[in-house]
Amino acid sequence: MIEEIKDQPDAKAKLKECFGEIEHIDDYAWLLAILSSKDFVQGLEEVSAMIWKAYNSQSIKEAPNRFTRAIIEVANTHFGFSCQSNVVLTAAASSQAFGNRIKDGVLWKDSFTLGHGEFAHSYQWLTAGLLLKWGPKTAELYKNTAGKQSIVAMFVRDNRGMVLRRANLWEYLVDCTRYQKSFDNEADRAVESWPTDQLEKWAKNETVSSAFVNAFFRGTDPAIKGGMKERDPAIYTDVWAKAREAKPGPALLKSVESASDMETFKESLWKLYPTRNALTETSCRNANNVTDLAKNPPTKTENGWFITAYENHRYRSLNLKSNQKLREMTSEKLADALSTTGEVSKEDVSKAYNLLVEKVGDIGAKDFYDKLQSTFKETTNWSQRDVKNLFREELQGISALKRERKEHYSSIPKQSQKWEAHKDDESIFIRAIANEIVEKKRLPETFHGMPGLINAKVMSNDLII
Repeated sequence: MIEEIKDQPDAKAKLKECFGEIEHIDDYAWLLAILSSKDFVQGLEEVSAMIWKAYNSQSIKEAPNRFTRAIIEVANTHFGFSCQSNVVLTAAASSQAFGNRIKDGVLWKDSFTLGHGEFAHSYQWLTAGLLLKWGPKTAELYKNTAGKQSIVAMFVRDNRGMVLRRANLWEYLVDCTRYQKSFDNEADRAVESWPTDQLEKWAKNETVSSAFVNAFFRGTDPAIKGGMKERDPAIYTDVWAKAREAKPGPALLKSVESASDMETFKESLWKLYPTRNALTETSCRNANNVTDLAKNPPTKTENGWFITAYENHRYRSLNLKSNQKLREMTSEKLADALSTTGEVSKEDVSKAYNLLVEKVGDIGAKDFYDKLQSTFKETTNWSQRDVKNLFREELQGISALKRERKEHYSSIPKQSQKWEAHKDDESIFIRAIANEIVEKKRLPETFHGMPGLINAKVMSNDLII
């Protein structure tokens, strides 16, 4: 039930409605159009070739972190970036720390969600910069997204589900959530709860969204009807704002409710859901869609794309690594749980663990809890709810992977590789790019018509980090 971006004029109209007359609005509209166009495929293939060329440059071909360094080299040389460090996010960074990374023009590796991919945002900006011939201006446009928010409430999906709030320009442009049909029901619930919650907070003199006050009281959003029957900035300032300051509470709430049309207000919000959202089903405004494209491009060439080899290997490696860690943690939880039910022998725990490894399979799978319950039905009397309560918080795939990645990068300094937690946010790790040489086995390979050497592990099933 959402509308995708049609073209540049459509994108500009939506940007103007949601974010106002922001600086570089035409460029950002072109960015939205490119990310929503089939042209992005060809552009990403060309970026892949640029990365492969940099990967085999004299300064990088014998260095550690070759792939990351190659992306940074392309960004610095062709698109105006000046990255001097490898930066890794092992969890969702704080808003301030995340905004600082963008404002400083940092390209980072998202090392905690498999579907999102580690380099999706780098692919988006480098491809747009190439296709739109932005050159060094690409970095300027990238940095300029920091700190900018919509002037209206938008439908955004976060950890709480679908919510109405002001959206960040970054998430609207390049970090949309992949749309699912179930979001429609969540949006309906958000329409019901958001205005009521905001109005109750307003009447208590608590902080509320400026987007709500503007739409409900001031009437400055022409797309929304309802709200106060007399919506006017002057009336709000002279009457309602003063009443709120003088005597907040239930009586004020009742007065506002009697002077407003909440149902029409909610109807207007619901009608805006298809267009005022940070959602996309098919476009490369979603990082998962970008990564899926990089892993399985539609254009079939000899040996495929270079970034495809790396993306598939990294996905496979991290998936196997996280599942191994999850099984270890699960067996520990299992042993603890069984021991509380009475005497449990080591043989029983060993048997249970072997069943887990052999029969349950991918712990990130949707049917994991069902398989786990059926696997241990002869050992315990757990219900499916018991199983979920036992494993949900600690063993949820994404949570466990975040912990594993943070543990990994935290331990690297002990291995003399000098990764350090960033002062802004301890989930961000940083390592200065230095002139180093590492001994790694390399294999001759050809991508994009160019011969070169690729790290041997990329072409194997071995685990890498």
